[in-house]
Amino acid sequence: MLCFVELEKEVDLELIRQFAKANDLRAVLAAQLDALIQQSFAPKSARITVEVMAEAGRNPAILAAIQKNDGAIRAALAEAIGQQQCAGRLPAHLAPTMAASALMTLFDGVLGRALLQSDMALDAYKSELLTMLSGFLGIGVCNLKTLQSS
Repeated sequence: MLCFVELEKEVDLELIRQFAKANDLRAVLAAQLDALIQQSFAPKSARITVEVMAEAGRNPAILAAIQKNDGAIRAALAEAIGQQQCAGRLPAHLAPTMAASALMTLFDGVLGRALLQSDMALDAYKSELLTMLSGFLGIGVCNLKTLQSS
């Protein structure tokens, strides 16, 4: 199980690196949401993730590993958000650490939704999530302000 936890961390960190380097945040988020939704709604994947979380409730070593990885992922995501703010692709008013925590909450919730509503229309779900994320992150707002001031 610890191997699974470590693998998940590495996958998440790679996605964050892609986000940090992206010029088109909406396109990168769309691709990443698609992958997340496909993985979460795959029955085998969902069951494994739930089993790992259940084991974390019983096994302090698994819980500690998940908490450590969660902190590393949150820190990397906050840093990526800060990089995108410096590049002018995300608004400066976002608090990177809080925004990272909020994004992680939303991403974690996709798994729960997959378990509770497995018959969902996934394309419509992804579209709504992308719209919400774009609004939350202010994607396009920075570019719009630049265009308006020209």
